[in-house]
Amino acid sequence: SIADPQEGFDRLAAALLEIDATLEDGEPGAVFTLKQGEFTVPTMTPYEASELPRAMRTPEEAIGHIAKEFVYAYPPGIPYIVPGETIEAATIETMRQMEGSGIKLISTRHQYPDYIETCK
Repeated sequence: SIADPQEGFDRLAAALLEIDATLEDGEPGAVFTLKQGEFTVPTMTPYEASELPRAMRTPEEAIGHIAKEFVYAYPPGIPYIVPGETIEAATIETMRQMEGSGIKLISTRHQYPDYIETCK
């Protein structure tokens, strides 16, 4: 927290730099594995996605398309879909399971669960 002493911030910075040194750069769409699971390198940056024309799609129609908005679990506000990522069927399935467990998901444009804004 902001009340931590400088020593705590120094340890955090050192740990983040150590983790960063173990990561590899990847091409868009490449899959890499960490202890927590497999992750896909985003297709483009959020800025690049923001510059493209938009389309509103149902979550199922959004599969295979590039996200143009965030969809996040709230509270606490953890993003689950990030602009620039290609939306996968497994992501939509997990999001439906999260909702079934009572976790509220919100999108940037507040159209989820009906629609997700994607790149055209």
